[in-house]
Amino acid sequence: MEPSATSSSCFANETMNYPLDLQIKFHVEVLLDFCCVVFGVTGLVFYLRRHKHRHSFGTLPFSMVTTILYGVAVGDNYVRQVLSVHGIVVRVPLAYSWRVFVLVYPPNFTYVSGATLALDRVLAMLIPFTHVTHNLSPILTVLGMLVCLSSFLLVCISNAIVPGTLQDAVWDETSLTRKIYVDTTFFYECVFASEVVLHIAFCLLFYRYSRRRRSSVVRQQSHKVLKTNHITLFQICTQTVLCVVPKVFYYTNKLFFGSKIEWILHYYSYYSFFLSINVCVVSFFIVYRFFPRQRSMVIVQNTTLHSNTGKAVANSN
Repeated sequence: MEPSATSSSCFANETMNYPLDLQIKFHVEVLLDFCCVVFGVTGLVFYLRRHKHRHSFGTLPFSMVTTILYGVAVGDNYVRQVLSVHGIVVRVPLAYSWRVFVLVYPPNFTYVSGATLALDRVLAMLIPFTHVTHNLSPILTVLGMLVCLSSFLLVCISNAIVPGTLQDAVWDETSLTRKIYVDTTFFYECVFASEVVLHIAFCLLFYRYSRRRRSSVVRQQSHKVLKTNHITLFQICTQTVLCVVPKVFYYTNKLFFGSKIEWILHYYSYYSFFLSINVCVVSFFIVYRFFPRQRSMVIVQNTTLHSNTGKAVANSN
């Protein structure tokens, strides 16, 4: 399996001879990743302040945490790339294989958090009472965290057994690190595909659910989950445009044209850039939805005459 665009674009050679478009991309990436961290932390604080101790551990906070990890890991790499553009080379005291996985996994963790959030919303639509009584959201969060942790532990074990001290450690077809990289890359691609399927199911369920919002009970239930549903819908829109479309083009070119269409390959080489835009925009929307707003109270003065009031009461009885 070929390396994903996320990993290949993150590892440019440590030289100052970058094309102009890459230099611009590096600077914009630093800004986007910095915003991911700021928006992720701000959104998490707003969410915890609003919910306090209730529902503070769930799929949406898990998504914010992966956003912060993504911004820190990828942003750290692009800061070094920007410095190298200006002639400052920062050496990292880590083996090359460690650097690969530190950069590859945080973007993949966003796939896991997105899939758990989508599954959480689908289950909330399909089995609302079971979803609440069995507290499924924290359970899904724990499962997502275990998936992320187990995949990272595989890297720790492989690097402990076969330390990757050379730059070709990851790309050596016979190395253990390479095999783990290929398997985990395929696994996370499947996670991303399942997230897309869950998003489609959520859209269908949400459309059917919104058409039945007539009774007061349904309106109250929709008010409780309105923010999370809106965030999920917004994520579906941005992810479809910025992430799903490039992957569809890439795999169509790979499966049916043998990766011979150059403009698709060039287009997909910016996938990590599109992913950063998606993560940044979604995290900003989370901040917007949970931004504390001052509640206002409207006092309506009753100017009805006593005689009319008595008449109205009498008629109502």
